[in-house]
This record gives sequence, structure tokens and C-alpha cells, in this order.
Amino acid sequence: SSRQFSQELAKALSMRPPRGDQAAEPASSSSSQGLGPEQRATVLRALCELRGGEAATRQNASVILASLVDSKGVSGASKDAGLAFQLSLEDLRRCICALSESSSGLEEALKDSPVRDFISQGTKRLLMVLDELALPDLFALSRAFQSLQVERSSIDGELRQRLLQVAAQAPETPERRTGNARGSVSLSERRELVSLVAGAQALGEVGVLRCSHIRQALMPEALSSRDAAELLRYALPAEGPMTSAHELVVAQAVRQIVSGARTLNPRQIAAASRGVLALQARGDKFVVEQAGKVLRALWPRVALRQPYFGPQEISDILWA
Repeated sequence: SSRQFSQELAKALSMRPPRGDQAAEPASSSSSQGLGPEQRATVLRALCELRGGEAATRQNASVILASLVDSKGVSGASKDAGLAFQLSLEDLRRCICALSESSSGLEEALKDSPVRDFISQGTKRLLMVLDELALPDLFALSRAFQSLQVERSSIDGELRQRLLQVAAQAPETPERRTGNARGSVSLSERRELVSLVAGAQALGEVGVLRCSHIRQALMPEALSSRDAAELLRYALPAEGPMTSAHELVVAQAVRQIVSGARTLNPRQIAAASRGVLALQARGDKFVVEQAGKVLRALWPRVALRQPYFGPQEISDILWA
């Protein structure tokens, strides 16, 4: 059964010592068996990707998550040898973000548990290197901290500084675009758009939305349906009135979602549905009309993809 499998796997997840210590360990030592840090990180992220399933399946996933991040670390070592201190910074960031987006991971993270300890220890490491993170990674981590109820003043300060730097950059001229095809925007730039808009809205830096970089990236030939689905829930101001800059972001995001609805995966459909909820909550005639366009385009896809949505995603879609 799935319960027996999860129990056996949890028992088998004994932390291996670092490679330099393997020679000192007897071949029969239990600490030399099981998954190493990188393998544990891979399994953790895979578990967080699971959507749907019965209550027993989600419970088993929680048991395995606790075993994967066990803070005991290598046998005989200090607490600082736990998984949060063994992973690379990139793997650590990806694991924390994955936990914040998983219903099972989030449930474990918000109570006294090994997962919570892992997040606390990992946060201490990541806060020391904020200036080294790319903007999309920085914003994703800020959003993860919010979901996980981690204090965010340091990361929000770094994010605000990055946004203002972008807004202060000189606009791109035709000469600087020489050699590029019309509408040619790199994948990294498209991913950065969501972070720029979301960060500007969260921190109240509306001026960033008016900069030429944002307007260029919102053009239909540059904005992908996938990014539009993620962008929609961040298109409205956190507080205060709508401006023409906000309306442009909403209109362009809706246009791309509607035109590319068939290409969206379950996670992107759920993200667009959260955007619809945000539009409906605003209540203005313009945004309610835009929300209706998205729902009419997405609903046939919801019926086809229903088995692949998690409980929270289903709830968000039905509320929308």
C-alpha cells in the first residue's frame, strides 16, 4: 500500500556523510546508506509537485518530507550538519520555494516540525547572499517567505533597490537593438517581467510600471501566455486607485491568456484563476469584464485538467 511504501521509504532516508568522511566510516555503517543531500532535494521538489490525490496520499507525503529534511544530519555530527546546511544555495532556494507552493509542504511548514526547522535554518543562509540572487529568484523567495510566514524586511529592502535600478535605466534605442528580430525578448527577460511587475505592485513602486522596459515586454510579440497567467494576479495595485499603467498590464495579460489558453498547464491555469479572483475582488467594471474573458477561455481547460489540480487550486478555480 502507499502507506507501507511511505513508511519504508522514510525509514530508508538516512543521511550519508560528506564524501571526505566516507573512508572513515565502516562499510556496514548505516550512516553510509540512503540518499545524499542532492538526492534528498530532488525527491523533496518532486513531492511538492504532486497535485491532487487522496487524503492518505497527502499524509504519506508529509511523513516523507519530514524524513527528507531531518535536522539530525550525519550521525554523530552537530545540528548544523542538517540538510539546510548541506545543500548548495541554489538547491536550498528551490526547495524552500517548492515547499511554499505545495499544500503538503505548506501544512508542515506552518507547524512545529522538521520542515519548519529546515526552513528556519535555510533562511539564515539565504539572507546572507540576497545581493547575489537574480531578480526572479529574489522575488520568488520573497513570495515564498510570505507564504511560509517568514520575516521579510531584509529581502523586501533588496527587492525595492533592484526595482528602482531597473526604472532608472536608460530606455532601449533602435541602435541598441541592432541585430535583434522584432519582438525578440530572451526567456530570462520574459521571466523577469513577472518579478518586476509583482515586486512593483507589492512595494507600491508604480513608477516602475511606466518604464520603457515594462511596456516593451508587455507587447503581444514579447509576452508569453505562460507568463501572462502568472502576471495577472499581480497586475492590480495592492492599495489605491487603478492607473493607466495598471490597466495596460491587465489588458495585455488577459489578451495573452485568452489567445494561449490551450497551451497552459494545470499550475498556470490555477495561477490565472487566482488572477481572476483578484480582478473580481477589485469590482471595477473594466477589471470584471477582463475577468469574464479569462474564465470563458479557461473553463473548458479546467474540465479537461481537473484530476491534476491540488485541493487549493481546485478551491481557487471554483471560487473564481
